[in-house]
Amino acid sequence: MKDRVFLYTCPTIKLGLSFDQTASYQISSLQFQKVSPMFFTLLIVTLLVSALVSFIAARAFDTPVNGILNRLIEDAIAGAWARYMKFAIYVVGISGGVRIHALERYIMPQHYPKLEGRLETVKPFELTTERWVLEIYRTIIESLQSIAWMLLVFFVVSLGMYVLVRIAEMRRDSKKQNQ
Repeated sequence: MKDRVFLYTCPTIKLGLSFDQTASYQISSLQFQKVSPMFFTLLIVTLLVSALVSFIAARAFDTPVNGILNRLIEDAIAGAWARYMKFAIYVVGISGGVRIHALERYIMPQHYPKLEGRLETVKPFELTTERWVLEIYRTIIESLQSIAWMLLVFFVVSLGMYVLVRIAEMRRDSKKQNQ
């Protein structure tokens, strides 16, 4: 029976904190942790899922964003801003969905403080079917949440700009009627 094939070795640094006057960190030991190919598969799958979620969100909000920008800007630059918003949806959705810090739990040993003041080291989490389902679910939710916050900011700013444009139009129309 063959052993598992590992594609990558990742250095793990244990840090010991010295409480002297300088409060400096000292490296106490250097270990290497083997990384399973399942980790890379999980990373690629979360990247693809967050890209798919971002694509769906960009398609769903394409018409409203174009309509708002065409109403507010009324110039050829509105198309450029619409492309930028689509790009921003992709960037925010993918960066929100692929949480590198959370995925590190599967390759790095976890260190938890004990009551005696020492650190307890626990093996990295194993990628089980349940964890896969949770990670995919988290990827979808975090991508949608990131995109929702970005679009909320866009729509709030757009609403403020719409009010300013309407006030300017009303003043312009009242000046025309007074002449």
